Amino acid sequence: MVVLQCTAAYPTPPEAVNARAIVTLREATGGLVGLSDHSRDPIIAPVVAVALGASVIEKHFTLSNRLPGPDQKFAVEPAELVRLVRAVRDAEAVLGSGDKKLQPVEQELRQFALRSVFAMRAIRAGEVFSADNVGVLRNGVNTPGLPPRAYPRLLGRKAARDIAAEAPVTAAMVEDGAELA
Repeated sequence: MVVLQCTAAYPTPPEAVNARAIVTLREATGGLVGLSDHSRDPIIAPVVAVALGASVIEKHFTLSNRLPGPDQKFAVEPAELVRLVRAVRDAEAVLGSGDKKLQPVEQELRQFALRSVFAMRAIRAGEVFSADNVGVLRNGVNTPGLPPRAYPRLLGRKAARDIAAEAPVTAAMVEDGAELA
């Protein structure tokens, strides 16, 4: 059994749909809820209902709004039904699972946005690392260097070799830098 929010007005003006009643019905019954929608717009009320937890959308359907009958004026026509279903499925996809975790589509940007220690200017072998010559920047398309947490321990150490400006600083570029990685 599914309890549907329904406003008995044909058509229902948007301000009378009262989609938030879907939440009230779910809390009151603990069961499945939905929307019996008599508004003329084929998209907005069903999408809002899905966002509020509706598992069923009831909408009047007709082959033509010009056909005789009491429901024809506000019923959805075939092309509108296709748009309605697509919009509801898109809304379900947008809602996601609710779990806050790294999405597979975020992987590439995550690698781009991660930060590493970089040479802010050219550094000569034997030069001491300081806030003037190294900093923490986004990796961008570069291979990652030392992680940001290594930055404070890097300061005061010496470069094991020449380092080009804007290059990521790795442990191999630091004298006795193995524990920095």
